[in-house]
Amino acid sequence: MEIHPAEVSQGDQNDHENDLQHLTSTIAGKIGDGVKKTESVFSLACIYRVPQELRKLKQSAYTPRLIAIGPLHRGDKHPCNTSK
Repeated sequence: MEIHPAEVSQGDQNDHENDLQHLTSTIAGKIGDGVKKTESVFSLACIYRVPQELRKLKQSAYTPRLIAIGPLHRGDKHPCNTSK
């Protein structure tokens, strides 16, 4: 059974619009909450340079395997440093 817009009563139309508005508000609120949580987590994140003495103990623990961030490992010969 197909419902045509002309067959929908004004009350049903208002109910649908109210439901849509409520859903939109709820989604916007959830997104806003997520942004706030993300901002608070990333504001605490830092990348520090590891002292050479500590790095020498286990160099593989401090060598990037997936992606190198920043200029520190730019000249290294690692698979993750495929600069174009």
